[in-house]
Amino acid sequence: MFYLHSLVKVDLQYLKVFSEILNRIDVKDYGLKNPNHQFSGTIGAHSRHIIEFYQQFLKTYQAKEINYDSRDRDLNLEIKKHLAENHIMTLISQLEVLTLNEDEIVVTIINEQKTISSVGRELSYLAEHTVHHFALIRFIAESNGLVFKEFPEFGIAKSTKHHRLSQGN
Repeated sequence: MFYLHSLVKVDLQYLKVFSEILNRIDVKDYGLKNPNHQFSGTIGAHSRHIIEFYQQFLKTYQAKEINYDSRDRDLNLEIKKHLAENHIMTLISQLEVLTLNEDEIVVTIINEQKTISSVGRELSYLAEHTVHHFALIRFIAESNGLVFKEFPEFGIAKSTKHHRLSQGN
């Protein structure tokens, strides 16, 4: 189905931008938190979270049950930037060869709640979930003086961008 291919392309686009962003973040800055919000997590923690959601999807979607609660939670991804970068490259490689012939029904589990979904819906969810965490990464980075001038839309959802354009902003 064509729309599944376009959903995978969106996820790939986000992961490639993510790879470029991490490449620009110094190793010492990977563990930064927002200095004014102790519960903001670190850039590394949000990176781990994004990576593990994609890993869980790819590991389990064929079994027709995606349990996001049972992801690995590898804390090394939070502190070892190079490890996160390697995992992102692996995810990109896996998504680039992903073949989906139809939008299959799956069960997802998040916060111990089971929901009927589809592979297409989950690909869309992963993209939106990623943008949400991009926004948090950007918030942490900018509160510590880091700026991503090359990526002015990093952490801004496409729907928000379109809305702002329709409002003349």
